[in-house]
Amino acid sequence: MGDHKATIYILSDQKLRGEIIQNQLKINLPKSFGISLLGSDNIGTIPTDGYRPILIIDFIALNKTPKHILSILKNANADIKIIGMHLYRTMPLVTPLFDMGIDGYVYYEPSRDELIAAIHSVIENKNYMPPFLGTK
Repeated sequence: MGDHKATIYILSDQKLRGEIIQNQLKINLPKSFGISLLGSDNIGTIPTDGYRPILIIDFIALNKTPKHILSILKNANADIKIIGMHLYRTMPLVTPLFDMGIDGYVYYEPSRDELIAAIHSVIENKNYMPPFLGTK
């Protein structure tokens, strides 16, 4: 991923699951990436720290709806990059998330390589979809 610098926020209300994702990313991404864990009560307070923020949203592990969360995030920072995680495995279910503003999508339990590929894609201003869904 070169010299890209970004702050990655994992948005999950299930602390243990969020910490697992956070630790996986800390092990596999360069130190130039800041990686933090947030709950849905903190979505309006995401700082940019001089870097482009990237959010990995664990939609299943949140106490608020995807529409509510994405609306707040996109209104607060239109440049934010969002990767959504959910159990959806078909385009008719995933497409509305893209319509609401996500930039990438991974299945609920993505592999390390898939999660890193999704991060790399959104940094490059490309949408990311897992291979089983095709391309957006």
